[in-house]
Amino acid sequence: MENGNNVLDALEFAPGEEYEYEDWLKIGMALKHEGYDFDVWDNWSRNDPKYSREDNLYKWNSFGEVANPVGAGTIINLAKEHGFVPKAKQESSPKTEKAAPVPQKSAPVSPDVSLSAQLKKLAEKIVYVQEAAVDPDPWGEKRIDFTYDQNVHDGAAEMAAFIQALFKPDDLVNFITSDVKRDASGKLCPMSGETRKAGELVADILEHKDDPKEAVGAWDEEAGAWIRMNPTDGKGVADANITDFRYALIEFDHLPILTQIKILEKLDLPTAAVVYSGGKSIHSVIKIDAKNAKEYAERVNFLYSYLDSRGYGPDKANKNPSRLTRLPGVTRNGRYQRLMMTNVGPNSWYQWISILEETSDGLPEMDTLSKELITNNPPLAPEVIEGVLRKGHKMILSGPSKAGKSFLLIELAVAIAEGKKWLGFSCTRGSVLYINLEIDRPSFIERVKLIYEEMNYPLDHPDNLTVWTLRGKSMPLDQLVPYIIRRCCKRHFDVIIIDPIYKVLTGDENSASDMGYFCNQFDMLCSDLGVSVIYCHHHPKGDMDQRSVQDRASGSGVFARDPDAQLDLTPLDISNVKYDTKTAYLMACTAWKMESVLREFASFQPIKLWFAYPIHIADSDVGNLLLGAKAKKPGGKQKGSGLNQETIDTAFEGLASQGEVRLDDLVAKLGMSEQHVRRTIKSRCGDSYLVKNGVVSRV
Repeated sequence: MENGNNVLDALEFAPGEEYEYEDWLKIGMALKHEGYDFDVWDNWSRNDPKYSREDNLYKWNSFGEVANPVGAGTIINLAKEHGFVPKAKQESSPKTEKAAPVPQKSAPVSPDVSLSAQLKKLAEKIVYVQEAAVDPDPWGEKRIDFTYDQNVHDGAAEMAAFIQALFKPDDLVNFITSDVKRDASGKLCPMSGETRKAGELVADILEHKDDPKEAVGAWDEEAGAWIRMNPTDGKGVADANITDFRYALIEFDHLPILTQIKILEKLDLPTAAVVYSGGKSIHSVIKIDAKNAKEYAERVNFLYSYLDSRGYGPDKANKNPSRLTRLPGVTRNGRYQRLMMTNVGPNSWYQWISILEETSDGLPEMDTLSKELITNNPPLAPEVIEGVLRKGHKMILSGPSKAGKSFLLIELAVAIAEGKKWLGFSCTRGSVLYINLEIDRPSFIERVKLIYEEMNYPLDHPDNLTVWTLRGKSMPLDQLVPYIIRRCCKRHFDVIIIDPIYKVLTGDENSASDMGYFCNQFDMLCSDLGVSVIYCHHHPKGDMDQRSVQDRASGSGVFARDPDAQLDLTPLDISNVKYDTKTAYLMACTAWKMESVLREFASFQPIKLWFAYPIHIADSDVGNLLLGAKAKKPGGKQKGSGLNQETIDTAFEGLASQGEVRLDDLVAKLGMSEQHVRRTIKSRCGDSYLVKNGVVSRV
């Protein structure tokens, strides 16, 4: 295996946009085989005009071990075509080095499992580094005492304090002031700049404290100034020229400045310095303490995975060791690039890992009960669905095929968005994200339109309903949850509906341990986003009326015992229902009984419903026609079930008023199986209707 430095350096010479598709795949396979993280390949691929992170991730997950794997040599050889010259192999290969084992790169922190287990594995293998507090201060009495004061600006003191916080006196420091160029878009970009010893640079800055430009050069007032966060060899400014892999840069420039500051305070990372860029971001220089480029890549990937798992989404372009950060103490477009803090948080990378292991086990604090706590009990979460579901809790809707479960959930989404009633239950107006995994986008929006019309709701708050259609793009829920958190962390949703969950199921549906892990993903959404999560599941085959409500959802009993509210639908036999002229349209509909098992409230009395496409109607609203209706038995024909010439005529005329009648729409409106509808048309209505190419027409 080529050493880690050669592989990472080779990627610098390998322009991803110039390679053929096959070579691009080979580089990805080689990186995965050598144990590198997905982000290494993904970041390298970004210059390609066809770049897509989702496509890259799909391909990466498809790479498996084969008899003759593609290795690091492939990357080296492809890079040589563009002028890369490999370094001599180090005396000690990362594979054989025993003195300082390193963590595995192929297992970044996953947001859906206990961080404790992942971090413990890392902490057990990590190189023990000496605490910064016991290291002698190389600057001694020359160190600048820095105290942040937003009302005072001392450019020379800020520059000196920043450099002393990051470097030793003999380190070679690269900084850029006037050496800037404009790219094709007109943006000012830093070039190679100047390199000096840190001790000499600090002395020069302090000597010219009244005008630090005398020490560092006159900076471009529009561009500001930069400095590399790791020492170099003085021969160049690429990753290959870095001599000590101490720091990484993180920034969250897609978020407001105050939000960035709050995130940094909450994370408490091992931070060498924090600088306001003079623009839209806060730059944090994080202590990585890596002994070489390979370990640096591992630790930075671990750090970024940790931040990603919390939905913060740091800028991925900042992961390389030669990255520039902003030099404090200079002006940029009339704003100061301010030094805000130095040496805050844990003293070192290892200390941070140790603290994280102790404090981030994912478990809440213990409550010792007291009279005061009981008397002043924390307020209960508000009710999203009155008497059924609270905010931050979970609900499952289960039922057989053709019960109109998706329609029922869209009705619920609309009711919450508008603050209306759903099946008689009052809903608190709120913002809803509907993750649609099964229906194409136009059809889904058409359903929403029809439901608004049928429920006679004005379009007062449709913007409270957001739809994310992932048909054909779904993935296991443990992979999808981080994407949901990232997309939603700034949106302040009250409810997330996931429909249906079989599309994102992780593991064996009948395994209690697999389904426990799967349901933990819903808990993560509830806790990280503060939302209620509602999801839809199906019944297995068989007579559900003979089972308790809790045992009707397909698969493990975890589905019944995990949510705070379970609503379940079972079909009713309508063969003996007596219709009148006002309710004749229900002859083409199906009838259902909804039962509940609730954790926070008393279970409600069963509700009898009609599925009158596209909405569900409470039987009490149409005269209690189902008072004597019994459970519909699976299989066999039911006399007078309503599917005859008259019911088909009624359903057909209702659809024909909107245009061409497709068979699947007729099937949905009738609430019967396609086979049953075809058979009925052929046997009872053959003289009246013709089915051809999925379209039903009059003869």
